[in-house]
Amino acid sequence: MAYGHQIGLEIHAWVTINEDDHGWGIISRFSRAHPQFRWIKRGGLPYNSQLSFAFPEVRKYKLELIKEILRYDTDGVFFDWMRTGDVRNEPQATPCGTADFGYEKPLVQSFQAKFDVDPHAIPNDDERWVTLRAEPQTLFMREARQLIKGKSERLRISMMGHHPWSYRGATPWINGNFNGLLLDVKTWAKEGLIDEAVAAGYFTSHVKGGTPAKAYAYMQEEVGGKCDVWLYWWLPSNAAEFGESIKAGEELNAKQILYWEGDYLDYKDRAADAGELQKVMDKYAGPS
Repeated sequence: MAYGHQIGLEIHAWVTINEDDHGWGIISRFSRAHPQFRWIKRGGLPYNSQLSFAFPEVRKYKLELIKEILRYDTDGVFFDWMRTGDVRNEPQATPCGTADFGYEKPLVQSFQAKFDVDPHAIPNDDERWVTLRAEPQTLFMREARQLIKGKSERLRISMMGHHPWSYRGATPWINGNFNGLLLDVKTWAKEGLIDEAVAAGYFTSHVKGGTPAKAYAYMQEEVGGKCDVWLYWWLPSNAAEFGESIKAGEELNAKQILYWEGDYLDYKDRAADAGELQKVMDKYAGPS
């Protein structure tokens, strides 16, 4: 933090809040101790590690992680909701692109009490059922905003989600934030729970026509002008590709570009192009 600020960089904490096991790794101590709090698939199968925000205990646990981050002099918190953890649980969406989780007991019981219908007896993408399953994530974001802004109003809250042309891993289609991730981003923006948003740039062959520009426009529509939107771009391999990204950003009036897999900039196999690329990128860098 100190060094980043010394050379003129803003440092934001990147939090993969929607997973408790990155890819296929070690299950957290909390998830191991409380398997009853994990996501449940439509067919009743529990996830290997992922935790449901429908449980107050899980929200408290996740908020404690944010409290730890806030002990540092960070400039903001970036919530990566796009990552959903353990690939052994894929596909994580039904063929309609709607999340195949959220069938935890509190949600099922709440839906039955409200509509007198078993959610297992209706389509997975029934709007009433998707709406109810999205409520715990909104509740968490309200709590997280209060915590973050309570430390300082200057701290930025950002989020990354999906778009309607998206996929992840072996899940062939993730139909945007609301259906695909159970994230009510429209409400988040309306309530001022986020300052910035970006849609990840994974494009499925199941839905034709996805482009970075369309993903950007989708997220703009989601937030309704209530917060800034970033353009998502895979890390350019050379100066020419970087120029393409800048041109696209300028045409879209994007204030920021998120370059995905930025750590590959200095990868040894890219050494021939890295120097030229870095020189071009320096022209757009902030003060150092």
